[in-house]
Amino acid sequence: MFKLQLYLQSQNFLILGLQQSINVNFFFLFDRNHMGPQENLTPRTKEYVKAYNPFNKTEHFHVFCIIDNFEDQGNVEYCSLGGPYVPLPGM
Repeated sequence: MFKLQLYLQSQNFLILGLQQSINVNFFFLFDRNHMGPQENLTPRTKEYVKAYNPFNKTEHFHVFCIIDNFEDQGNVEYCSLGGPYVPLPGM
C-alpha cells in the first residue's frame, strides 16, 4: 500500500543514507502518524485532507490541536506536530 516517496529514489538509497548518517552522528526520525503540511489551508477540512490519499477523509485525522506539552502523553498522541502555520496533522 505504501511506497517510498520518489525523491528517495529507492529503498537501497534510503538504507545507504541511513548507514552513512549514523557515521557522522546524524539520526533520522520516521513518523508514520503525522502527514506533511498543506500550506494556506485549514487543518482537518475536506480541502486539506484530499491530498492524503488513501487517508483523504477528515475522520482519519485527530481533531486539530498543536502539541504544546511533550510531558503530556495525551497531548503528544492526539495533537499535531509543527506549528499553527505549517502543522503536520496527526492520524
